[in-house]
Amino acid sequence: MTLTEVPFNTTGHHGIVQVAHTMNSVETIEPVIAPENSVSAPRHVASLDGLRALAVLAVMYYHARLPLYHFGWIGVDLFFVLSGFLITTLLAKEHAAKGKISLLKFWGRRFLRLMPAYWLFVGVCTVLILLNVGSFIPDEGWSKARYIASLWGYFTNYAPLDLWQYQDISGPLWSLAVEEQFYFVWPFLCSIALMTKKAWVIGWLLLLATLICRHFAGDDFILHTMLYTRGVCIIAGCAVALSLRNGLPTWVAQAVQSQCVRWGMVFGCTAFFTAGTLLMKKWGIAGMETAHRIFVPLAAVIFPCVVVVLWYGPRDAIARALAIRPLVHIGRISYGIYLYHALFKWLVWDQFPHLTEPFGWSFKITLRLLAYFGGTVAFASISYAWIERPFLKLKDRLR
Repeated sequence: MTLTEVPFNTTGHHGIVQVAHTMNSVETIEPVIAPENSVSAPRHVASLDGLRALAVLAVMYYHARLPLYHFGWIGVDLFFVLSGFLITTLLAKEHAAKGKISLLKFWGRRFLRLMPAYWLFVGVCTVLILLNVGSFIPDEGWSKARYIASLWGYFTNYAPLDLWQYQDISGPLWSLAVEEQFYFVWPFLCSIALMTKKAWVIGWLLLLATLICRHFAGDDFILHTMLYTRGVCIIAGCAVALSLRNGLPTWVAQAVQSQCVRWGMVFGCTAFFTAGTLLMKKWGIAGMETAHRIFVPLAAVIFPCVVVVLWYGPRDAIARALAIRPLVHIGRISYGIYLYHALFKWLVWDQFPHLTEPFGWSFKITLRLLAYFGGTVAFASISYAWIERPFLKLKDRLR
């Protein structure tokens, strides 16, 4: 076996266990061969939890409208890349081991991971709407019933933005809708791709088709929230995972081990976020469409490289920095944080602002931020322990 071949092999006795976490899933990869001189992932890629924590914190920071918040929305696209790469890696491993992908088991695992916390959250949103908390103005054929149906049926990304006075509470659900629409279709396409010798071709053709759709998308709303435009980063993660399913090319194996490459990745990401933040601050809301057209495709190039380097690379200073315990914890509960954070922002800023009125401006802002970040993390931790984890244990029956 050469350095260019690091396959998904399930035989032998020198295997390692890989654990993959995405925003919406926690999966275990069974033992794979770690041949001599090969590059493979460690037992637990804690640095990816840290990466996920940075993504969700960026989104929270963006929604809090703190100084230099303007580019925080790109955290959603980092989530998309992680999800596409890790879930496709799991599907490829399942196909290699069993010769097929069980669609029912895949969707069953997704259901057990997502639905308990999701139903709790959309149940709260539904009660608020039905109790007329905040005005609701029907628009473009969207009634209360249709909007509530979109919450429960994962198509809020199609809903107009100004239906409900407090629609920001359910705002994060658009990206979960994009993901689930994709994962309703992707296992079929992935199964077909994995039956061919060049599975990566289908992934890259799908990515090319999405980029073409983005190029011709004339509506800002469609560019921001539709699967066939904003889903480009999910598909990029999938395409890269399919390309590496049979092993790392020599140059990739050498690159992920190179300290120059790894530190270059850090400086490159820093430059990317700095440039995005400065340009977004300059352009403002009027420049959102331009920013999306420029930075989302760039993210589809940069973020998969980061994920591959962390997934296959050594546990060096960069990986250890991302694997510190607070970041790992936030990364593990990031689904709940993402799901609930807009609700806590609404409570802190809109419902209980009078609680901080007696204090000075700086102290008032500090209290609000502590309530917003601390409350969200605390509730997400409780949700993970009491609501999500019991159902995660049931997922092992669907392997």
